[in-house]
Amino acid sequence: MHWLHRPAGQGKVTVSDGHNRDAFRTGNGGDALAVQAEARLAVTDNVTFSTRLNHQRRLQQEGANDWLLAGGVTVNF
Repeated sequence: MHWLHRPAGQGKVTVSDGHNRDAFRTGNGGDALAVQAEARLAVTDNVTFSTRLNHQRRLQQEGANDWLLAGGVTVNF
């Protein structure tokens, strides 16, 4: 479980190449709560299947209310 926090008013990023600079707003700050579960299954010494389930809940103005399901295969040589 993760608690994500970005202070309000800190959503400004300045980009510069040494001669010119510009500021971008990245949005309002706030809190979000993220929960993650992961499972791995080693089929052989070289092959592993994995899956991950994430959920993020927006507590203030930051983050998203959504789910993520990801899966993959790792092959070692």
